[in-house]
Amino acid sequence: GTIVAIATETPAEQGQFEAGLIVNTTIPVAADFVRGTFLAALPQLPLTLLNSVIALTSLAEKLFPDKTEHCSERRVSMSIGALNLPFLWFGAMPSCHGAGGLSAQYRFGARSALSMMFLGAVKIILAVSVGDSLSHTLLFFPKSVLGVLLAFSGSELALVAVGGMKMMTPDQTLVLLMTAGTSMAVNTGIGFVAGVVTTLVLKHASVAAEDRHLYEGVSRPEGEPGDHMPASSRQDEYSYEDLGGAGSIGGGPSVVN
Repeated sequence: GTIVAIATETPAEQGQFEAGLIVNTTIPVAADFVRGTFLAALPQLPLTLLNSVIALTSLAEKLFPDKTEHCSERRVSMSIGALNLPFLWFGAMPSCHGAGGLSAQYRFGARSALSMMFLGAVKIILAVSVGDSLSHTLLFFPKSVLGVLLAFSGSELALVAVGGMKMMTPDQTLVLLMTAGTSMAVNTGIGFVAGVVTTLVLKHASVAAEDRHLYEGVSRPEGEPGDHMPASSRQDEYSYEDLGGAGSIGGGPSVVN
């Protein structure tokens, strides 16, 4: 895809090639923090929590079940913060992890941290040697090749999701459908809110049902047939023949010869 992009790049864009890395420092002011909070951070927060934290850790647990202690929601969140805070002062674009990236890397053979180190080294070399000129070339990256890569990534995510849905409870399935459906119909933020509200409603209904069953068990008179009747109040029948006679004891009239 990169070769095709270089070959199809227009002469005007090719003339903009500049080797080397250009670094500009940026000192944000109070107005930048206010604008960034309401226009970028808050709208991005649901997507980051769902895709970069929750979905990522869940996918990592399924793909690497023997290494789950290295990937938790807390550690991933701290990693995202540590990734962005140092580069804030250089005007860098916000970055995060993603379940789609992990599934694509796994689909194409990544199984250890060595693959991530190799990918990071390649990106650093390109950034230092080519710099911002690479962004002009990527504009000509063929969409067909990108579509194939995304198809493989999506198929890997779909296979994991199908396997996980088989073990989901009806309540979990409902939360999944509400979140996904609302996200596709409106946007990710509203979908996130819909999923949270659905979870809270189902949790409240479950607690109410448990309290009702507990109340019914306590209020039922002792000895009344029911699931909560104390075991000591149940009349167990014993065959009188076991005691050397005929008839029964404890379950009705007994006949003694």
